[in-house]
Amino acid sequence: MRTRKSPRAPAPTTPDPIEIAMEAKASGRDPVGSAEQLLLSQNRLIGWQIASERAGFALKVLTGLAGLIALVAVLALVWSASQYRGVTIKPFSVPPEMEARGLTGAVVAERVIDRLARLQAATGSTRAGARYSSGWGEVEVTIPQTGVSATELWKFLRGWLGQEIEVSGDIVKAGTEVQLSVRADRTSAPLIRGQEADLEGLLDRAAEALFAETQAYRYGVYLMFEGRRLEEAQAVFQRLALDDDRVERKWALVGLTNVHLRQGNLDQALKSAGAAVAADSRFTLGVSVFARSRYFAGHWETSYQTNARVASLAQGADEFDRDRLENFKVEHLALDARFRHDHNRALEILQRFGKKDVPRNLNHIWLAAGQKIALHRPSEAMTEVAGSLGSPAEALDEMRLSLAERLERQDWAGAVARYRSIQEAHPEQRFSVSGRYFNDEGPTAYAMARLGDLDGARALLAQGRRDSYPITIARAQVAALSGDVAGSERLFVAATELAPSLADAHFAWGQARLERGDAAGAIAVLKIAAERAPRWADPLKVWGDALAAEGRHKDAIRQYQAAARRAPQWGALHLAWGQALAVLGQEGKARDRWRAAAGMDLSATDRAAVSRLLAS
Repeated sequence: MRTRKSPRAPAPTTPDPIEIAMEAKASGRDPVGSAEQLLLSQNRLIGWQIASERAGFALKVLTGLAGLIALVAVLALVWSASQYRGVTIKPFSVPPEMEARGLTGAVVAERVIDRLARLQAATGSTRAGARYSSGWGEVEVTIPQTGVSATELWKFLRGWLGQEIEVSGDIVKAGTEVQLSVRADRTSAPLIRGQEADLEGLLDRAAEALFAETQAYRYGVYLMFEGRRLEEAQAVFQRLALDDDRVERKWALVGLTNVHLRQGNLDQALKSAGAAVAADSRFTLGVSVFARSRYFAGHWETSYQTNARVASLAQGADEFDRDRLENFKVEHLALDARFRHDHNRALEILQRFGKKDVPRNLNHIWLAAGQKIALHRPSEAMTEVAGSLGSPAEALDEMRLSLAERLERQDWAGAVARYRSIQEAHPEQRFSVSGRYFNDEGPTAYAMARLGDLDGARALLAQGRRDSYPITIARAQVAALSGDVAGSERLFVAATELAPSLADAHFAWGQARLERGDAAGAIAVLKIAAERAPRWADPLKVWGDALAAEGRHKDAIRQYQAAARRAPQWGALHLAWGQALAVLGQEGKARDRWRAAAGMDLSATDRAAVSRLLAS
């Protein structure tokens, strides 16, 4: 008989104190005794372990960040060194007797530096020194040091990675005569000889020679502005235009364009400006001179479209002098507004920038005065400019502004006389003297035609280009004044096709049609002018004149009011507005307009009319 075995009982196990403590906590009872102590110890251990792991992670992060910061700092130092373009002038070698008098080599080097600084300031180039291929961003006297320092490391890196030009020189006495020589990276400038008593003059010559050797582009700009040494400047730029360095070539083409403009050679200026843009279509200054030369040629549509790009390019123009970059951008923003006849906007841009602590900019002064004349405030414009322009080039600018002022006042004889005085004083400066924007032949020919000198007007216009927008407009105006209606219409159509984005031709067309009694035809083209230049008061005012000619005086007043919001100080506008009010029987309001007009700029004819109306 098989005996059944009894099942073996499981071996007793020792209770886990941590489990007991945790069960107690879970059931709401407090653990006691060794279980409680063990649980507390375990919690502390876990806490220390977590804190240790967190500290280790933080230490690793900080170590990584420190390494990253150090790497960034090293890379920044290396990059800065690679971008360095500088001239280091070492102490000159001088005779012992000069040193005994305190004229040490370091003192001579400092005097050369002072002269170089003055040359650089006189140049006024928009090019950034830190970007010159052989340029200078830093000019200093090198003092030899012992040991290794951050300064020595920086000098080593910029000499190895950058483009540093080292300049040395010496003075040798030969009786009462001294010989001065300077060397830039072992390239010697011509030896300079003279009397020791004229040492300062010799240093002037040495600085200019060094400037020409190490800063060829800036030296060309200096020649162009200083004493108008245009042929010497042209030679410098022509040589640089053949340089192997692409950056030097495109800057040289800009320099050539400016020289040609100052020489009155527009065709050559157009070629060199086109070559500058072809060399680099995003080169800010190249695009700028291209727009300017096209303006002088009368290619205003191209100039307008190109000018609109300049301000956006200027935002990233790392080849520019940073102090001049915003100045340059503001100028082109104002020019863009001027093309659209948003003269209030242009003036606002210039005046807002003028409130900043920046050096006086003649382009801005000239442009701001031009906007005020366009807003029919010529007296204010000329008062602000009077006395602020001093050099011969600036005096010519003032003469140009005075021409615009006389045209605004409809002083036709005065305008023609002013134009002739400009030509007599500066016969070669048909296009530009100081780089600003002039195009006087068209308006002057119109003034001649208003005086009845049709042959003189045609002869002046014959000097202009046949594809010029302002010249074509003036030809159409002269044809209209001579009674050639068909010829005038044909030329106005041609003008609108030359600049489809601009309003000038349609405005002049509307004036011509209104003068010959075609009010409806005038309104048709003035509407287009108002659409293309919605902030321009002039088309609205002449549109109101056309409505008044049709007997629609209420509609005319609405146009006058709209025009007044754009040019509130236009005397002729208030005169016409008052006349429309008088026709409607609103005599009191009419006299208010005439009194307002009496305190504003008016032509001689309009002032006589206002005086007569107020006296009646």
